[in-house]
Amino acid sequence: MRVELGIVQRPKKRRVQKEEPKGAWWRWPLSLPGLQGWGLRMTWFKPSREETPPLIDDDYLERLRGHLGDDVVEELLADGQMELIDRAAQLDRLAADGDVEGMRRLSHDLIAVAGHLGLTALSLAAVELNRRLRSAAPERLPQLATQVSVLSAASLDAIANVRAATGS
Repeated sequence: MRVELGIVQRPKKRRVQKEEPKGAWWRWPLSLPGLQGWGLRMTWFKPSREETPPLIDDDYLERLRGHLGDDVVEELLADGQMELIDRAAQLDRLAADGDVEGMRRLSHDLIAVAGHLGLTALSLAAVELNRRLRSAAPERLPQLATQVSVLSAASLDAIANVRAATGS
């Protein structure tokens, strides 16, 4: 699956696009100083068989650094690490309790957090988790949560490597 992430300025009027890419797109406001009216756009496309999504999208992070600066991106990555640690622990607890609705809400949060950080594989796994939760048998919940938790751990390592490489 191919994912495109970018920071876009919101149009003054919402235009209806006649042709959308295959997949879905979301925009939500960035709550950062000086970025009122800007949002993050995430678009994904049907995968080709040979595509494997990266843990972290380095190109996205570079574009983000260009728009926001190194200090803000470092702050986002640091905060994102803490959010991911918390969300992964919550997901495991909710799965153990059989709380499908809680897992659905949390998977939606994970989509957003991962998208903000350029964690493509985790974001896509959270989208898939959200989709599967609509029809999952309760006994499968821990298995579904484990798949996302494993990617969360790998994504945390990827963030740590990026932060170490930039001297943060």
